[in-house]
Amino acid sequence: MSDEEHHFEPSDAGASKTYPQQAGNIRKGGHIVIKGRPCKVVEVSTSKTGKHGHAKCHFVAIDIFTAKKLEDIVPSSHNCDVPHVNRIDYQLIDISEDGFVSLLTDSGGTKDDLKLPTDDSLSALMKSGFEEGKDVVVSVMSSMGEEQICAVKEVGGGKSCPDIYHHHLAIMDEGRQKDLQLLEEIIDKGLKQKLLQTIASRDKIFEEQKELSDLRKNIETLEKNGVNSLKTMVNLGSEVYMQAEVPDTRHIFMDVGLGFYVEFTRQEALDYIPKREELVKKQLEEVTKVIAQIKGRIKLAHHQIQQILNLPDENPSSHRQPVMEPGQNTSAAGIGGSNGTTTMGYQTNDGTATASEDSKENLNQVINSIQKTLGLLHQLHLTVSSFTPASQLHLLQRLNSLVSELNSMTKLSEKCNIQVPMEVLSLIDDGKNPDEFTRDVINSCVARNQVTKGKTDAFKDLRKHILEELEETFPDEVDKYREIRAASAAEAKRVAQSQSVLPNGDAKVKSEL
Repeated sequence: MSDEEHHFEPSDAGASKTYPQQAGNIRKGGHIVIKGRPCKVVEVSTSKTGKHGHAKCHFVAIDIFTAKKLEDIVPSSHNCDVPHVNRIDYQLIDISEDGFVSLLTDSGGTKDDLKLPTDDSLSALMKSGFEEGKDVVVSVMSSMGEEQICAVKEVGGGKSCPDIYHHHLAIMDEGRQKDLQLLEEIIDKGLKQKLLQTIASRDKIFEEQKELSDLRKNIETLEKNGVNSLKTMVNLGSEVYMQAEVPDTRHIFMDVGLGFYVEFTRQEALDYIPKREELVKKQLEEVTKVIAQIKGRIKLAHHQIQQILNLPDENPSSHRQPVMEPGQNTSAAGIGGSNGTTTMGYQTNDGTATASEDSKENLNQVINSIQKTLGLLHQLHLTVSSFTPASQLHLLQRLNSLVSELNSMTKLSEKCNIQVPMEVLSLIDDGKNPDEFTRDVINSCVARNQVTKGKTDAFKDLRKHILEELEETFPDEVDKYREIRAASAAEAKRVAQSQSVLPNGDAKVKSEL
């Protein structure tokens, strides 16, 4: 048996969680990976270059999730792993009894896989704000596959949610009360439970995907190094490890499902793993689509509850400010004196601004019509699901409202010329966030700009270098060249001035629009 040690490190599936950066360029306040943990640098010190080595950087950093202090020493010319750290704000909409929170995303979905923060003060602030009915906004920090609530802030106040609920419940009719109760049951007992179960299934698929990736990498390491036996450590539980010996690594047993294990040679396992990974990838895509569909249904149900309770629209972009027409009397507002009138507007030569405003107005009308249609569809669903002969008239009214709104939407859509890239439609069909298309385009533009800037800087340096070489080698010719360029510039300036003078001697003035 060989005494040589081989290290089998797990490989991460999916996109890179870090990017390389030279140690000498990492500053205080930046981020760095130390011992596999994402950290924020709180202190950096650099030693001088010695006779037998490079300058070294001493990093003192704090784990962004556990707040533990970590240190590392790296040569300043070497690359370090820097984590991608993101911070996103969400609105708190629910706190469950088991400590999980439900957060509202920008796209209208819910995020239900985070627990209350371990910090007692943050946790107490979230609970008190939620119980008082305040709009609580939390900041979620994510890095290297981990997420944690790192900050809490309250926005506004007012009646608590139960007070608003009972106030509206007392004034609504029996039919609307039944609709509201049915919607609450659909969300709490149906959609949310299904969402949690589906997210748990997705997490298991992620684990299987990572296990397959790690297994493939370890088998490739065994094949590359020709290792047919090895020593390893087995976790017995409670972080107690025992040394174990594997006398023959040429055959392995793999879980093929339903508790069955099949013996493979290493090469057979390498042939089988890609097929299994492809199957797992398809399962992951299907589960992701289901999660997106459930979140969409929850969003629509919340929108329907909002309509039943007659709550105002929470989207400020949907509210338009009143436009003051020319000649409108504004004396009541105290503008322009007691009897004066004020004309507010901008004159344009080609009417471009007016066309742009009309386009935005048409688009907003279509968006509002779509939202209203979705609400009518949910009302129709509730009426049909609890249909009785007495509710026939109510059903006909909702059908007529739906037909009328669909006709209105058709007329409004004819005024809009909306062009959506096929990539965006593909992302929506796959249950993904269409904002990914915008991010990809921006990242692509940034990358191209960096390449162009690099080429431009390189040509500038080349031109400067060539001019310096020419001055040293041909000083007389360079002086003549500069005299010719100066004379040419003076002639061009004289011609430009002559063309800017009118026949009567007056100077032309360029109009500014």
